[in-house]
Amino acid sequence: MNYYKNFISQFTKLTNNTNYDWIMIDDSDSDNFRLLFEGPKNSPYEDGLYKIELEFYDMFPNSPPNVKFLTKIWHPLVEYTTGKMCQDYFKENWSENNNVKNFVDLLQNLLVNYNFNSGVNLYAINDLKEGNFEKKAKEINQKYALE
Repeated sequence: MNYYKNFISQFTKLTNNTNYDWIMIDDSDSDNFRLLFEGPKNSPYEDGLYKIELEFYDMFPNSPPNVKFLTKIWHPLVEYTTGKMCQDYFKENWSENNNVKNFVDLLQNLLVNYNFNSGVNLYAINDLKEGNFEKKAKEINQKYALE
């Protein structure tokens, strides 16, 4: 469990000493914790508040935590009904030397640069191809993330 405590410690330092608008809202489970963050500026998720759950396994930090969006979000790499995020994105961009700042940056980048040709939400991918993605993502943001 040292990996988990280390992650929480790094997260606390990062959010206390930088301009990251992330808040830990639940760390009572020894393998999971929940975060709340604001959608990035200049994205369809702007002004939205998103809750995610991180699930840690024994392979951390060699493998990234599983990420699940608890707030509905329209994104090619997030299953719309379950909120589960495609782990391939993190696995491709992960090394055992990653820290909390790298993780937060990866997630923020995902929400700003969402133009993916593959993923788990085929409808969102189709919307990207047809030019309807931003409109749909903003509608979902308005409906679920601004409450």
